[in-house]
Amino acid sequence: KYALENNLGIEIDLFNPQIAEQGYLAERGKFEAILTAQVRRTKNWGINDELTESNFAEPAILIPVPTGAVVSIGMPFNETNVAASATNPSGATSNKLAQLGVSVVQPILRDAGTQVNLASIEASGLLMRQTDARTKLSVISTLAAAERAYWQYYASYQFLQVRYRQYELALEQRAVAQRLVDEGVRTRVELTRAESGVALQFTGVIVAETNRRRAERALKRFINLPDLDVDTETTILPLTPVSPQGMDFDRDRLVKMAYSNRQELLQNEMQLEIDRITIDVDRNQTLPKLDMTFQYAYSGSAPESKAAWEMMFDRELNGLVAGLSFEMPLLGNRSARAKLRQSLLQRSQTLATRRLLEQAVREEVHNAADAVEQSWQQILSNRLAISLAEKTYEEEKQQFSLGVRTSTDVLIALNSLSDARVAQIDAFLAYQNAMIDMAFATGTVMGSGGISWSIQE
Repeated sequence: KYALENNLGIEIDLFNPQIAEQGYLAERGKFEAILTAQVRRTKNWGINDELTESNFAEPAILIPVPTGAVVSIGMPFNETNVAASATNPSGATSNKLAQLGVSVVQPILRDAGTQVNLASIEASGLLMRQTDARTKLSVISTLAAAERAYWQYYASYQFLQVRYRQYELALEQRAVAQRLVDEGVRTRVELTRAESGVALQFTGVIVAETNRRRAERALKRFINLPDLDVDTETTILPLTPVSPQGMDFDRDRLVKMAYSNRQELLQNEMQLEIDRITIDVDRNQTLPKLDMTFQYAYSGSAPESKAAWEMMFDRELNGLVAGLSFEMPLLGNRSARAKLRQSLLQRSQTLATRRLLEQAVREEVHNAADAVEQSWQQILSNRLAISLAEKTYEEEKQQFSLGVRTSTDVLIALNSLSDARVAQIDAFLAYQNAMIDMAFATGTVMGSGGISWSIQE
């Protein structure tokens, strides 16, 4: 919960879906109608300095259509004035031409159809879903890393407890050696050996404390609580213990679960669909360009603007234009065909990547199951080792009190007990990490473990 709310890595990753969504919305706007306007003023001097002035204005609306057509609705207005000249002093004229025109350009082969013209929007939507999958994978990875950080800190904390307990036992051994030396039962060398053991155990405590602090900082970084930054001196007490248990896995079911949940496979599926769309578009681009053009205009012409607009729909000056335009590269459109082959190869590569991903997923699932089973067996074995090491240590202490064993023998038994306890903690840590790996391999996260936090200032 803390990691989801506060982790800086997740905070950064959550921008990616928003960025991708805006890219998708931008692509969807490709069919938005466009308002255009043109204004021109021209002057021409003819023979005998005859001046002709022309003013032109045309507001228009361009409407892209998913079929590939472009519909244009415009209202051009042209005013032409011819000034009087020296040779024709009374020849000044004026004419206004008003029009309302509709034109349609519809591709028939290349760039024709909704499949081609909606392809970029569909691909952008798939890219958005890919981004969602990548973000989810990043979040899952962060949660898994945060849980690993907790269990690593738990293990470091337990290591410190073991080392400190061993230090206390070494102090007890020195006290026993001191008493026996004072009583004259043992020579002073036994006290020296015991003091050497205390120094070695204290060194172990120092190293364990340093490792605990490092693991604690890593955990603080993941949970990133406002009053628990990495440089605070606050100590976290891990209260949630390990609770390992033996498990038998249905590995085929786990693999199927992984195929359904792994975000890498979902990203690959999205990429396969993007590749299919790209191939369809590139295949269309290999066709010749054949466009149908249709134009119809209502026109009115008169010396006065009002009269020109009024006579626009009288059909006296209306015009209709229909036609076809054709275009084809002379050498067989080599560029488009090469791009199509490139897209086909890209899809083949994506399919090969999927087979590799599926193989890697199966391997990760089986490896995680093996690790869980192995760590469980290690836990069982270490329990027996600890029991035997404790028994050996107690017997060595008794033998030392009877003068049969030296302090060195007792310290060796103490170190063996310490090693057994450390090995058990390592086995617990391996078990928890294997369970996290199992969840990650199947595309999920570990369920709530009821982890509680106790903070000491």
